Amino acid sequence: MATVDVDGDGVPDRLGLSVVRQPPQSPQVAYGGAVITVAVATGDKVHRIDVDSSGNLPGYGGDPQPFVGAFLISRKAGADLVLHTEIGAGNAERFAVIGWQDGRPMRVNRPAYNANTASVEVWFISSSHGVREWVTCSDGAAVTITTLSAAVREGVPVPGGGTRKEQRFAYDSGAWSPASSETIADDNFTYHFDPHTETFQCEDKSTRAVVTPSGSSPDAPVPPTCDSAAISRDLGQQLYVERCYQDWAYVSTGELGDAQSLLRLVGGTWTRYAGFPSNICRAQASADGVPSEELSSFGTC
Repeated sequence: MATVDVDGDGVPDRLGLSVVRQPPQSPQVAYGGAVITVAVATGDKVHRIDVDSSGNLPGYGGDPQPFVGAFLISRKAGADLVLHTEIGAGNAERFAVIGWQDGRPMRVNRPAYNANTASVEVWFISSSHGVREWVTCSDGAAVTITTLSAAVREGVPVPGGGTRKEQRFAYDSGAWSPASSETIADDNFTYHFDPHTETFQCEDKSTRAVVTPSGSSPDAPVPPTCDSAAISRDLGQQLYVERCYQDWAYVSTGELGDAQSLLRLVGGTWTRYAGFPSNICRAQASADGVPSEELSSFGTC
C-alpha cells in the first residue's frame, strides 16, 4: 500500500492494509461492522494492529479506502498512521491515529479538545451542523486543533457571529498536554470541504504504491469518484456520500429529518437524478443506468 518510516529508525517500513466487513444485521441496514487491519513490516518482522469500524467507510462499497496518510503527530521521528474509520454523515467524523511504542504499533489517544466525546482512542472531528474541525501538525510531538463555528446555524444567527478557536497541544511521555488556546472572530465558515482529505492538514510522509491494472497504462484516466466536496459544491449544499458507484452517488443531508437523493455525474458536474420517494419507475431508472443496487428504491409503477 505504501512505505514510510513508522518505527523512527530512519528506514522506510512497508505498510499493508485490509478491511474485513461483517454482513448487515438486518435488511434495513446498509452495511455491517468492519475490522481494519494495518500491517507494518520493519526489517524481517511484521507487526499488526486491528481497528474496529462501524463499516461506514470512505470509498463505500467493494473498495473501502480508510487510509488517510502518515504524519508527524505524536513523535519527531517516525510517522503516525491515520485511518478514517467512520464517515460522519451528520455526526462527527471518526479517525484512528496509530503510532509506535515498545516495538509495536499502538493507538495514539486524542488530545482533550472536546470533553463531550467518549473513547479517548477515537479522534472525533466535527464536520456538520455549523461546526468544522481540523488538525494541523508542526515538526512532530505537537498538533493544533482548529474549530471553526458558523455565524448562522440551521438558519438561526449565532450571537456574536462566527468564531475560530485554535487549541495547541504538545505530546510527551505518552500523553497530550495543552500548550495554548486562542479564539477569534471568523465568518469564513463553509461546508465546501472534504472531511477525508482535509481533516489532517499535515505533510504526508508516506510514498503510496501505484497499482496498475493488467493491460492498462499508468497514464490511463482515473475513473471519477464520489468526492463529497465536489458534490456539495455542485449541488450548493453540504451532502454526505452514503454509497458510491463512480459516476452515481447516493447521498443524504445528514441533518435531523435528513433527505436522501441519488446523484449522477454528467459532463463532469454532479446533478440530482432523483429525490426519495421518487415518481420515477424502476424500468425507467434501469434504462437510465441507475446502479442495480439502487433500483429497489424505485417503484414498479
